Amino acid sequence: KIEKEKILDVIELTKETMLLDLGSGIGYWSLLFAPRCKKVIGVDFIKKMNEMARERAKKEKITNVDFITSDIINFRTKINFDYVFLSGVLLYLVDSDASLLIKKINDYTKQNSRILVRDSTGINGRFEIKDRYSEDLQANYNAVYRSRSELINLFSIHGFNLVYDDDMFDDDSPLNKWDETRLRFYVFQKQ
Repeated sequence: KIEKEKILDVIELTKETMLLDLGSGIGYWSLLFAPRCKKVIGVDFIKKMNEMARERAKKEKITNVDFITSDIINFRTKINFDYVFLSGVLLYLVDSDASLLIKKINDYTKQNSRILVRDSTGINGRFEIKDRYSEDLQANYNAVYRSRSELINLFSIHGFNLVYDDDMFDDDSPLNKWDETRLRFYVFQKQ
């Protein structure tokens, strides 16, 4: 609820808004945004996630959303989006792939388009996890928690300027799970 309110208070969706959700998973954010937009496209590389998202859309009678199975870096479209939403995906991309993704986002956005980034950020600089086992995932994983300044620079070099950023939760919130990172919300605008 806190995240939903924070994000919806900051962005301005209209019935003309075209929104792309990269790394859409089971469609939570896509389906939240869709009633406020003209069209939402969710992209995730896991076919089963997209099937679940389609079922949720059908159950909720949301018809202006499509879910596409594709790697987010290799995703192609001719649509020029007003908003691109990235939730929890940058931390799983090495620097070169994160840079490539942002560069490609330039191809399907127009001037003044906004990139919404909901991602965990290293508090005291960059924080990396390498080959750590996760009980939840039942697998080893890697993650790069970039610092705030790293994220700002990464978007800046591709023509996106920071227009808003904030911690998702207050400092004393029990929702801040780790000492090294904080979930943050950033809004970048294409120049």
